[in-house]
Amino acid sequence: MGSNSTSPNSLICESCGNSIPLNRSNCPHCGRPRLFQNVNQSRTVQAELEQRYQAAKNEAVSRGCEQQVQDFETACENSVAVFCCHLERLLKTFTDGTEIYGSYSQLESLRLRYEKSIPDWDKLRKEVEIELYGIDPFSNDLHYAALSLDGEGLKNYGNCTILLRESMISHRATCFEGNSAQLYSQIHNFETGWLSAWELRHKLCVAKLSLKIDSSVTPPDFVRMLLTNGKTSSDDNYVEVHILGPMTARTFEYITWDSKNQDQTAKTYWKAVKEKLQTQGVKVSEK
Repeated sequence: MGSNSTSPNSLICESCGNSIPLNRSNCPHCGRPRLFQNVNQSRTVQAELEQRYQAAKNEAVSRGCEQQVQDFETACENSVAVFCCHLERLLKTFTDGTEIYGSYSQLESLRLRYEKSIPDWDKLRKEVEIELYGIDPFSNDLHYAALSLDGEGLKNYGNCTILLRESMISHRATCFEGNSAQLYSQIHNFETGWLSAWELRHKLCVAKLSLKIDSSVTPPDFVRMLLTNGKTSSDDNYVEVHILGPMTARTFEYITWDSKNQDQTAKTYWKAVKEKLQTQGVKVSEK
C-alpha cells in the first residue's frame, strides 16, 4: 500500500499510489511512465486557473456579454499550436540527416554571438524554464509555439508557418499567459493561474482575454484577439505553447512558406525542403 502524502513538488502515481517528484518522467517506485514535467506542473496550479476562469465568466455575465465570451471559449477549444521559423532552419533540419527539429536552447547553444542582446533572452529563457517547471536537465527539449484560431503564426519569427499535429503534442503541451521570457523580464515572477494543460487552454484564454470582449465582438474578431502580430516580436500578443520533448517532420501537420520577395536560392531551398516533407506525410503550400 503506497503512501499518498504529497508536497508542492510531487504528485501521486495513479498506478502504485506513491508520491512522485514533479521532475520525474516515470515513477521511481513502480517504473511506470508519467506525464511530462510541464504537464505535471500544470496540474498543481489547476485550482488557481479555475478561479480565474470562473471569475472571468461571472464578470462577463455582469457586463451582458456572456454569450460572446462563451463563443470565444468554444472557438479556443479548437485552437491549434503553430510556430514560425526561417526557411534555412527547416533546410538544416531536414537535409542534415538527423531529422530532429532543434529546440530554442539547442539552437542558441550553437549560435555564435558577438554581442549580447539586452535583455539577454537566452539567459531569461533558461530562467523561465526553471521558474515555471523546475526543468534544468530537460530544458534543451522545450519547444515554443503559439495558440492560433486560423493556422497563422507570429510572422516576426520567420516566413515558414508550421501547424503542429495535435495527436503528437496534446499529451506533452502546456499553455502560458503570454511571452514567458518577456513577462519574466518585466516582473521576475509568475502568477500560478497563468499556466494550463493543453486540454484546458480554452479556460486560460477566457481568463486572459474576457475583459476585451463586449457585446459588439463577433467570431471573426476572435482570431486577432487570440494572436496579434506586432511590429516586432516584443509587440506580439499571444498565448504561448510549451511542448516538451523532441520533434520531427512527423510532428508537423502543415507548413506554409511565404514566397513573396524571395530569390532563386530561397526557392531552391524550398523545393528541397518540400520534397523531404512530403515524403514524411506533411502537407505543404506556399503563398
